[in-house]
Amino acid sequence: MPLTTIKSNAVENCNDKVFHVSLNAGSEIETGEYQACFQRIEGPIDGEHGPYYRFVFEGDGVQYIGFVDVPKRPTAQNRLGRFLMGLAGKPLEEAAEIRPSEYVGQRYLLSYGPNKNGKVSLQGLTPLN
Repeated sequence: MPLTTIKSNAVENCNDKVFHVSLNAGSEIETGEYQACFQRIEGPIDGEHGPYYRFVFEGDGVQYIGFVDVPKRPTAQNRLGRFLMGLAGKPLEEAAEIRPSEYVGQRYLLSYGPNKNGKVSLQGLTPLN
């Protein structure tokens, strides 16, 4: 089968363009890693797509937020379980009881990247000792 030429409109090369991704109204965050101190978990909060928790961190005058849907129970297979294990600095295979108040003020490395919907969100957290 012979190759055919595809007509195309002029397309701008966006490799050098800086994209700012909104985390929520009034703030922007880019994919990357940020250092911040854990402040609190808020919730459950009733949202448009169901209840969720907010993990709140602060660093360098910036508030970082991680949103987690409320599962039936936290496990290594859901974000709430993974975030709690990250907060405690425990391996995912290890069963644990985690009390978030014990980690208030501790510094973490927050990893932000695209979620399944393409929006930048908190993907993981690691304690900085």
